[in-house]
Amino acid sequence: MPDELLSQFHLQLEKYPINSNYDKGILARLLTEIAQADGEIVDEEREFLEQFIPPSLGRVDDIVKKSQVTKEELEKVGTQGG
Repeated sequence: MPDELLSQFHLQLEKYPINSNYDKGILARLLTEIAQADGEIVDEEREFLEQFIPPSLGRVDDIVKKSQVTKEELEKVGTQGG
């Protein structure tokens, strides 16, 4: 991922932080789904994901194995508190 895009992503997170562990988990799953949309996660994508996803949410390989995010889960984003 180009540094410019990564910087824009971090700036957006600083401006609009994700505080809920639930929301962080959903975002981690969405990002891994996007990264593997072509059937694999390349080194550059893995490096970004490992920088972004806190260890408390799990390893990238473990998150990839989880089911895809459902509509019901997405509807709960932002409503799970702190």
